[in-house]
Amino acid sequence: MEWLEGWNAAEVPLVEYNEGRKTVSNPGFPQAMPSPETETIDIVVNGEPRRAPAGLVLEDLLRFLGIDPSRVAVERNRDIVRRPDWNSTTIHSGDRLEIVQFVGGG
Repeated sequence: MEWLEGWNAAEVPLVEYNEGRKTVSNPGFPQAMPSPETETIDIVVNGEPRRAPAGLVLEDLLRFLGIDPSRVAVERNRDIVRRPDWNSTTIHSGDRLEIVQFVGGG
C-alpha cells in the first residue's frame, strides 16, 4: 500500500482501511498520521512495542492511536495517570502504557 510507504504496522494507528474505496474508518486519520520525517519515539502500549511522534502529551497520544479518551483509564510506567493530568503528561521514549477501555453492556 503506497500510502503506508516508510511505515511499519507498529507505527500505524488502529484503523480499518478499505482497499476498494481507499478510505479509513477514522476520519481524523490523515491529521493524526505524521509524515515519515517526523521524529518518533519507541513506547510500549498494552505490551506491544509501538512508535509515536515525539513530544505528544497523553491525550494526543490516545487520539493518535485512534482511542476515544473519554472511555479509558491509563497507567504510565506503573502509575495511574489522572485524567486532569493527561494534557500535561508528556510521553517519552521507553514509556510503558497500559490503556484499559471501558465497555458498556449488561
